[in-house]
Amino acid sequence: MWSRDTRDWETPLYLSSSFQRSIVSRATSPVPYHPNVLMHDGSPGNYRQNTVNSVQRIITFYKDRGYAFTNPAGR
Repeated sequence: MWSRDTRDWETPLYLSSSFQRSIVSRATSPVPYHPNVLMHDGSPGNYRQNTVNSVQRIITFYKDRGYAFTNPAGR
């Protein structure tokens, strides 16, 4: 049901501002109608901080354009 795959699971094992920009770009460009953005919380051994650092920028992007956030059931 997702329309944007951030591919954040491909993260390098270190903090990377360029990878964070790519996560944000994949989540926001092009802007789909009713976007469902796929992100991962990681698995043991994966580096999660690049995803964590990208989330607020993605939320801000969509909020600034009038989008609301819901759970998968639309609530």
